[in-house]
Amino acid sequence: MTKLKFLILKLDMAEQFKEAETMSQLIELQGTGGIEVVTANCDSFETALTKAKSLNPTWIHLIVRADENEIFSTDSSAAQISKVNRIEFIGKLREGASDLRLVSLNSKLDERDLENFGDQLYGLVGMKDGYHLIAGRQFFPKFYNCLAQGQTLAKAFQTAQSGIQDEVKQHQGAPAIATSSLIDIHTFTFV
Repeated sequence: MTKLKFLILKLDMAEQFKEAETMSQLIELQGTGGIEVVTANCDSFETALTKAKSLNPTWIHLIVRADENEIFSTDSSAAQISKVNRIEFIGKLREGASDLRLVSLNSKLDERDLENFGDQLYGLVGMKDGYHLIAGRQFFPKFYNCLAQGQTLAKAFQTAQSGIQDEVKQHQGAPAIATSSLIDIHTFTFV
């Protein structure tokens, strides 16, 4: 059995909620052994692209800060180091990692993201209204935990979404998913 590779690219060095550690621990607790989790602290977007290309993961989660169009890397004091266009960067990740099927990030998703699918990506997961630290922290670990348990893409999304506190949802903390026509999210599983 081929191991599924999950790469967590941490470009927000000021992130203090331990999102990467939480996701890794939850997946490892599943004990299936079918998922290899690698976390990479990246000091630049170029480093992140190199890591994605060398590991060639199935899933990538980006821990970044974002606005409507760009994602930012930060140092430990939360000072912005660099920024890139979100859509172009995800396109470069897809081009560099031929096994990549799912990308998630705490950033706004909109119809422009659909240009990144091609015949390779199955899904992009982000936020409906843009970067939301608390919603992302509540949603993404649970989402990947559900995928690691073998839930369908739709069920994992729904289960993780239901775990977001109502107060957070009322303040624009709603996740969003865009999927490829190549799969049926109600039946498709990764493991």
